[in-house]
Amino acid sequence: MSTVPIICVEDVEKTSKLLQKIFSWESQHGGSHFDNLVDHEGKSALWLHDLDVHEHARFKGAKQKSRGVGVSIYVLVSDLEKVYKSCKRSKLEIVEELFFNENAQFREFTIKIKEGYCFTVFERSSWVNL
Repeated sequence: MSTVPIICVEDVEKTSKLLQKIFSWESQHGGSHFDNLVDHEGKSALWLHDLDVHEHARFKGAKQKSRGVGVSIYVLVSDLEKVYKSCKRSKLEIVEELFFNENAQFREFTIKIKEGYCFTVFERSSWVNL
């Protein structure tokens, strides 16, 4: 079993390009209403959905300023320094600077995109089996 998160964004194409650049994901759908971003193995990493199209009950209230609050999407990367520098160059909001998380035993940092969603980017230690 696996899960794929879906987030509502104001501009699917723009957000898709940003996340592709930062995480080296690829678009497998494309378009202004929906995108399926896949990782280097071709597995779905994240779905993006436009806020203003289709009437889906699950997206009710998604236009509220509080969307994204309480949600943190963890992204496992193989080159944390490279991704961190890319986020800095892209002038993304850094919520937590790069640090060693004592509890989780890995290095991480957290960014926030325009819609309020946080992405915690980490590289796993040799003992973490994800």
